[in-house]
Amino acid sequence: QLREASGCDGVLFCRLTHYRAYPPLLIGWHLQLVDASRPRILWSVDEVFDCNDPTVVRAARLYAAPEAPLAVPRANSATVLRSPRQFAEYTVSAVLTTLPAR
Repeated sequence: QLREASGCDGVLFCRLTHYRAYPPLLIGWHLQLVDASRPRILWSVDEVFDCNDPTVVRAARLYAAPEAPLAVPRANSATVLRSPRQFAEYTVSAVLTTLPAR
């Protein structure tokens, strides 16, 4: 019905599963891309980004580095770890990079 009504090929369901707004920041996502023509999950991710994890800290800093191609405007490697908005932008970017190619 959704495909007929809107012409869409898929629907992206997004749910914030974890959130800590004060350092050390923590954000968790559960996303599913569902085929609109039949009940089939095309892509799914369930990930938690915790600033207590050195790997997450390193990746967030690289994302916000001024020379990074997807750098957050006005962010730097320190503020991305203290700003819930900037950290959320990093986490969404990291999750969406796992989408399969068309």
